[in-house]
Amino acid sequence: MSAATFVKRVFLLVRPFPWLLALLGLTLLLQIWYLLLIPLGMMEIFDRGLRSGDVHTVALMLFVLAIGFVSQTVGGFAQERVAARLAGRSLRRLRDAMFAQVQLLSDGFLRKTPSNEIVASFAGDLASIETALVRGMPNLVQRLTLMVGSLVTALLLEWRLALAACVILPAAAMAPRLVSGQALAATVERRDIEARIGDFVRETLALGRVIRVFRLQDNRRAAFARVSDDFDRATIRAGALSGMVGRLSTIGVSFLLLVVIGLGSALSVYGLILPGVVVAFILILLNMGAGAMGLAEAVPLLLQGAGGMARIDKLMAERSAVAPPPPAEAEEIAGVASIAFDAVSFSYTGEADNLTDVSFSIEGARSVAFVGTSGSGKSTILNLLLRHYDATEGRVLVNGIDIRRISDGSLRRVLAVVAQETGLFSLSIAENIRMGREDASEAQVVEAAKAANIHDEIARMPDGYATEVGDLGARLSGGQRQRIAIARALIRKPQLLVLDEATASLDPASEDEVHRTIMKLHHRCMIVAVTHRLHQAAEMDRIYVLDRGRLVEQGTHGELVARGGPYAGLWAKQSGLFLSDDGRSASISVERLRHVPFLEGLDDALLEELAQTLQTEAARPGDVLFAENDISGRFYIVVRGEVELTVAGPQGRPITLEVAEIGDFFGEFSLLDENLPQFATARANGHCVFLAMSRDDLAGLLDRKPELHERVVETIDRRLDAKLEELVYRRQDAAAVS
Repeated sequence: MSAATFVKRVFLLVRPFPWLLALLGLTLLLQIWYLLLIPLGMMEIFDRGLRSGDVHTVALMLFVLAIGFVSQTVGGFAQERVAARLAGRSLRRLRDAMFAQVQLLSDGFLRKTPSNEIVASFAGDLASIETALVRGMPNLVQRLTLMVGSLVTALLLEWRLALAACVILPAAAMAPRLVSGQALAATVERRDIEARIGDFVRETLALGRVIRVFRLQDNRRAAFARVSDDFDRATIRAGALSGMVGRLSTIGVSFLLLVVIGLGSALSVYGLILPGVVVAFILILLNMGAGAMGLAEAVPLLLQGAGGMARIDKLMAERSAVAPPPPAEAEEIAGVASIAFDAVSFSYTGEADNLTDVSFSIEGARSVAFVGTSGSGKSTILNLLLRHYDATEGRVLVNGIDIRRISDGSLRRVLAVVAQETGLFSLSIAENIRMGREDASEAQVVEAAKAANIHDEIARMPDGYATEVGDLGARLSGGQRQRIAIARALIRKPQLLVLDEATASLDPASEDEVHRTIMKLHHRCMIVAVTHRLHQAAEMDRIYVLDRGRLVEQGTHGELVARGGPYAGLWAKQSGLFLSDDGRSASISVERLRHVPFLEGLDDALLEELAQTLQTEAARPGDVLFAENDISGRFYIVVRGEVELTVAGPQGRPITLEVAEIGDFFGEFSLLDENLPQFATARANGHCVFLAMSRDDLAGLLDRKPELHERVVETIDRRLDAKLEELVYRRQDAAAVS
């Protein structure tokens, strides 16, 4: 965005406030007329007062100049106040529009755009526009008007001197345009790098524990130094180019002043003009020089404002992933009688489908669960149902109405959502619960908290329901945050309750209690849940099984287990794993251990001993269990949560190999050899509980049966070969995409 375009945009911002604009213009005129009066007053004093000794003329001119001085002073103070008020009101409208836009941004945009970049638009970008409005624009208008007025005065005084000025002045005015485009680009680049620094610091704070565990402090300092070097270079370049824009104007006017002094002196010496005219002309040119210097100060401010406006325009131009129906065509719903997917296909990227030809129907107050492995499309079903996105093909129907024709307000009124990410506000506990229903009474807040099994804990807090939860609930534990989010949903008394791993952060006892509370609602409302915990899904009226974006099975728990299909396999994988009520102790049955491929040949006695050897370990969200190339000889079975296994791809970007869920295992390759490095990085995606053993634990058991030891090693070795082949394929695929 050029400075000229920015000026036009600023005019659109301030146009709704004509009285303030007129008042600002008056304050500028009060200052400008005095500056134009000085040359004419001095000419009169020199030619009529001092030459002839006319005291009356001198006194009159001094009195007029004194009045001008007072008006300039009053105008200057008034300008500051009026400009600040005009900027405040104009930016309030822009800020409100930006905030409204942020609430409409699609999930896709939010995933690819660092949050710090969006926050920077509300802070640094708006501040740069405010500075341009309060300082830059008034200065620009005042100085340009002063220069034009001075030029007109010069033409009226002496055409020959004015002609010389007209020859040189355009060149002086055009010179800044040689570098203004580069200056704007450099300013935008500086702001982008500034946002990168904010992202880097935020990431460092979020991953502080990982950095300390792997002693990455030096690595992060070096990376930060590289970003800082880029910022230093961008700052120097932006400052130099912005300063050069104004400097070129000043140089042009200074050269013009030198020419006029020489030419005016010659004309005066030969008696063609009076000395007062030369003095007046010099003062006029000084005004023009002051105007050029004012422009030199204003232009960098305008360029910075233009850079900020360009970034804000980028934000405001982003369109929501869904378009609201035209008001005349929007349909209202008062409840949820049925939900249906009719041959729905969907892709986040427009390339590979995340859902393919999915059809199902849910009617009445029923509870349903969508299950499947990670990436199977479960959360995509919820995204379409909640209308975060629209289907690429097919229709999503609520009460038989295409969801694209239902008004957003009526859809949101009949549903409530509890997600794994709780999303608490920096308010009190009561205020957070009341977000589900803003007119709820204190008794209703307490009732919802009791239903979510959090009331007793709140009552024990010193401030009770008035306790501030902190930034995003940072002062509460993960389980407390989750139960408050559940209370927020329950107080709404929704017709449709959507659960996305809603109890993932709770201990088993609280999880079961909250789950029982939720299940009591299924006679009053429709419950749609996504869960990895099949023991919860087993209680639902109907279960839908997804695999790679396709609906492959549906039925009750008993029907699906009897069928022996994908669901039965998932159920078998999670069966035989046990977790204590407090979530601190896990165990596994011998029968479940027997289904671990490299343990298939072991007898029951050895498996029983191995089950006793396995140790319970826990991890918090973001914890790294081991990093790629680590020499770590531990094997893990997931009892709760999920773990993402990644490898470094092109430009260091991580490539996800797989997500280990309940019943899955990983790390077995490190049991082969104490010097064999891990081929991937394992990071907990949430609160996790594992059963783990070391290389020494397994070796101690197998040393008593050499023939079994060899079989175990062969099995692990074959699995390692298969994983390495997959790793090579994934890296080649990622390199081709990049």
